[in-house]
Amino acid sequence: MSLLSRDIGRRLYGTVALVSAALLVLFGLFDLIDQLDTGGTKAPTALQALALTSLLVPGHFYELLPVATLIGGLIVMAQLASSSEYTIIRTAGVSVAGMVRILAVPAVVIALVGLLAGEWLAPQADRQLRRLKLGGNDVVAQQMKSGFWLKDGSSFVNLGSVLPDGEMTLPSVYDFAPDGSLRAIRRAQSARFDGEGYWLLANVESTVFGSSGVTVTQERSQRWETRLGPDILSVMAVAPDRMSALELWPYLDHLRKNRQETGRHETALWAKALYPLSIAAMILLALSFARLQGRAGGIMARVFAGILLGIGFHFLSRIGNNLGQLNAWPPLVGAGAATMAFILLALLLLRRVEKI
Repeated sequence: MSLLSRDIGRRLYGTVALVSAALLVLFGLFDLIDQLDTGGTKAPTALQALALTSLLVPGHFYELLPVATLIGGLIVMAQLASSSEYTIIRTAGVSVAGMVRILAVPAVVIALVGLLAGEWLAPQADRQLRRLKLGGNDVVAQQMKSGFWLKDGSSFVNLGSVLPDGEMTLPSVYDFAPDGSLRAIRRAQSARFDGEGYWLLANVESTVFGSSGVTVTQERSQRWETRLGPDILSVMAVAPDRMSALELWPYLDHLRKNRQETGRHETALWAKALYPLSIAAMILLALSFARLQGRAGGIMARVFAGILLGIGFHFLSRIGNNLGQLNAWPPLVGAGAATMAFILLALLLLRRVEKI
């Protein structure tokens, strides 16, 4: 590695780290306010709120790293342009392709750091976060291929899925006696919380095991009293973008075998696969601003414009995912639309400014 590559890489790593820290502090402050402002009687203490907020940091770091890369790259390129270093580098014979090769190594390193955060740190922190939130409810819960499994006292509950409005699908309740023997099984098509402390099961088949034999009954509806409220289910439901690729892949296979909707999970998996490409797009866009900054005044204004582009990329990625699901786009289109748009923008700017 040449001295120039090491110098630019060192500047880029330091600037991206500082920008990432600033963004995490900002988002962490918002999270801390949100944790403290629960609007209920069971608000966490300041120490608990800090612990919960700290567990959100890895996920935010993974999501914001492309934005931090763009902002950090723009700052480094602005420094090179303002001191005429970029002009000297180009005059010395380093082509645009040479600059891309120089920036490729930092891009790969930054992408690997982001993937480490997204594939290991963020899922681990998310699981710990859910454990802390469930800690005061005397409920044991776990998500598996067969759905959600929850233990509430002497009962075990299996849920097929939890819909966005809080409705359960295919709930099965296994009631056990104090001696550990199975007492009854209730299977329903769906369950909806009525707001008064119990769930209303629909199309219920109840199997009761008694000393005189087994009794099977069917009812159109049945009241189910439990400590499992919508707040606990919302904690248990893991968003696809918070799952690692190693978790998403087998879970997608399970959903396909059971003929369930896979759009959100496929989009999340493609977004993770395209994550290194988003880092490369941000580096290319920062490079395209280098000559532009050197040719014209108002460097800070152009850096500010780049910051707006980074924030725009963050929101466009989310909007693309949602629009893709609403309009039944292929998951690759929804996940990669923002990244491909920014790569195209970077190439167009490079062609215009560098005449390549």
